[in-house]
Amino acid sequence: GSLSLDANDYRLGITKVFFKAGVLGGLEDLRDERLSEIISHFQAFIRGYIQRKSYKKLQDQRVALSVIQRNTRKWMSLKNWTWWKLYIKVKPLLNVARAEDEMKKQQEEFEKMKEDFGKLQTRYKQLEEQNVTILREKNDLLTEVQASDESQGEAEARMTSLIQQKAEMEGQIKELEDRLMDEEDAVGDLEGVKKKMETEVNELRKDCEDLEQSLAKAESDKQARDQNIKTLQDEMSQQDHQIGKLQKEKKSMDENNKALTESLQAEEDKVNHLNKLKQKYEMSMDE
Repeated sequence: GSLSLDANDYRLGITKVFFKAGVLGGLEDLRDERLSEIISHFQAFIRGYIQRKSYKKLQDQRVALSVIQRNTRKWMSLKNWTWWKLYIKVKPLLNVARAEDEMKKQQEEFEKMKEDFGKLQTRYKQLEEQNVTILREKNDLLTEVQASDESQGEAEARMTSLIQQKAEMEGQIKELEDRLMDEEDAVGDLEGVKKKMETEVNELRKDCEDLEQSLAKAESDKQARDQNIKTLQDEMSQQDHQIGKLQKEKKSMDENNKALTESLQAEEDKVNHLNKLKQKYEMSMDE
């Protein structure tokens, strides 16, 4: 709180405070009283805290003592009970039976996972064989496409040559027709030549049509082969995806198989230990 000093008892300088004689001693006495009061309150709080902790500890000990006494009375009443003795001897055997059932269940899961793993390996081999077959078919188709491209080029060259021959023949026919018009006296001979030339021209036209059909057929075959190649490439990509997926599943199955094997070994060790305990209890029961 405030010290309530009289303004005549002190003066404020620039850097110091000046007191009258005896005022500083009074301030020190007030400080000592205030410190004593604070320390007394602090000590009282500490003593109260320690006492409350001690009282809580005594309460816990009293409750624990009551629980121990109650459990001791119950134990004294049960220790000579025949059914209780039988329960104490049979209880470990129940754990053994449960452990055997759990180990049998894990063994069945292990066999199932082993069977699934075998199926995955078989499927993986089948997919690898299919992949090899598809690659072989792809190479064969590429060879056929290259051969068809070469034959198509030869057919185009032949058709070009036939078209040139056709143009030449048509020019000759036109020239002969002009000559027929000018030379009416040689109509009979020229008619024979004209028919012969028209026959040759018709044969050339037929050859040109056959070549055009061959080119159209070759183009259609090429498109079909391109479509087959694209389909095979899509199938190969799907097969690669399936193979990658199966490899991941195989890795996961290997890790699960290893973990299950370790768990099974631990369970077998546990069962062996429990069997030893079982034999020991059976010997003690026989005694």
